[in-house]
Amino acid sequence: MVGVHSFFFALIAMVFAILSSDELVLLARISFAGTSLMAPMIFTGIFYKSATSLKWLPFATLLGIFTFVAAQFKWIPVHVGSLRLDLFLLLVLSLLALIGMLWTNNKK
Repeated sequence: MVGVHSFFFALIAMVFAILSSDELVLLARISFAGTSLMAPMIFTGIFYKSATSLKWLPFATLLGIFTFVAAQFKWIPVHVGSLRLDLFLLLVLSLLALIGMLWTNNKK
């Protein structure tokens, strides 16, 4: 049943993207990209039993979100090399979360 709902949601989103204005679609993409920067912190909190030992991860995530917002205001470059900044930040935050989990596992 979930698959059917997901299909209809995807279909509605596709039709909306085709029929809506470019600015609205861009706003949705930027909003999703900014929100996705919290994924490494959220997944770490859900799936890692000792997530409370990674007290620095919320601050790293907040710094990543501030960096993303600064790029949207054109205060800093939007690309890092050939990568968009949001993808680069997501990769960095994911690697930091993974390294933090491995580091705390090795200390035990």
